[in-house]
Amino acid sequence: MHLENFFDVKRDQFNKYIIHDLDSKEYWVNLHTASEQEIDHLIQEKNASKIVFYDIFHAELRMQDWWLPLVKKTSENIPVEWITVNKLPIVDFPTTHYDFYWNRCKSVHTDGPSWVRYKSHGFTCNHHELNWNPRTHQYLAPVRGNTFWREDLLMFLKNYQGFSSNARLYPCNHPDLEQAYLETDFPEDQVDLDKINNQFPPGILSPKLGVLSTVPVAKHYYDNSYVSCQVESQHLTGGSIVFSEKTYDHLIQGRLVLNFGPQFYYQTLEQQGWKLWDGIDLSWDSIADDSARWAKYFECLKNLFDLSMPDLHDIFLLNKPNLEHNWQQLYDRPYDLVH
Repeated sequence: MHLENFFDVKRDQFNKYIIHDLDSKEYWVNLHTASEQEIDHLIQEKNASKIVFYDIFHAELRMQDWWLPLVKKTSENIPVEWITVNKLPIVDFPTTHYDFYWNRCKSVHTDGPSWVRYKSHGFTCNHHELNWNPRTHQYLAPVRGNTFWREDLLMFLKNYQGFSSNARLYPCNHPDLEQAYLETDFPEDQVDLDKINNQFPPGILSPKLGVLSTVPVAKHYYDNSYVSCQVESQHLTGGSIVFSEKTYDHLIQGRLVLNFGPQFYYQTLEQQGWKLWDGIDLSWDSIADDSARWAKYFECLKNLFDLSMPDLHDIFLLNKPNLEHNWQQLYDRPYDLVH
C-alpha cells in the first residue's frame, strides 16, 4: 500500500487497522490503538503476511514503554515495518520517517493533493506575501485545546499585546481565562458547518472561527504581529520530536516562531533545513528537564516582549534573510512520499 491511498482505504469498525487489498494480506495497524491481542488475531486468524505499524499523526511518549516492545515482539513472528512522524531515530529498531504534517501544510497552502488534507476540511489557504511593515501587536498565539502548559502560556501573554484564542473544552486550571476565538479568512458560504461541528462539541465553531481545526487564522493576524508562540502538541522530552501545523503553518508565513517543544526542538528544526533567529537566545533548547526549559522559555519571551515595538521590529528586520528562506520552503521543499 502507498501512503497516497491511506485516507481512501476501508478501515475496520474500530478504525484500528486498514488493508490495501484483501489479496495482499498486508495490514496497517495504528499504534495508538494497537494491542497484542489484535496482532495475534491478524497473524493467526487473518493470515497476515506483513504488518505495517504507523504513528503518522503523533509519536507519543509511551513509544519507549509500549510501542517499541510491541513492534519488536511482532517482528519475531512476521515481517514488520514502522512508519513514524517522529523526527528522531528510534533506538534498536529501523523506522521509516514520514512527515504527514509537512505534506498537509504544503497541500493546503498550494492547492495540492487532497489526500493529505486530513482534518483540514478540504480547505485551500493562501500563502501570504511577505511584508516588512511595522506591526501593532507583539504575538499571535492560536491555542487550540487546553493543557496546563497552554493555559500557563496564555496567562503569561495577558501581560503583553497580541492575538490569542482559548478553546475551553473542559474546566481549566485558570478559571479567569475566558474562551476566545480567532477568525479565519473563509467566508461563511464556503464553510460546511454541519461537517465541521460533527467532529467537535456543539457550539465550539462558528462560520468564521477555526478553533480546533487545522485551518490557519486570518491574514490580518499575521500582518499585525511579529512572533508566533504556541505549545507544540508533543512538547515533553521523551525520545520523539514532531512538528505539527503549529510550527509549519507559521514558518512558511515568514514568522518569528517561538514555540515550546521538547529538548532539541529548535536544533532538530535547523537540522531539517529551516533557519533560526538571529538576536534571540535559544540556548534553553538543550535543557532536558521540561520544567527548567519551560521557565527559560518564558524568560526568552519576556526578554523579547519587554522590548519597545521599534526594537522588536529591528529584530524582525534583522531576520529578513531567515524569514525569506523559511517562506520559500513551501515551494522548494518537496512532499514527503513513502512507497
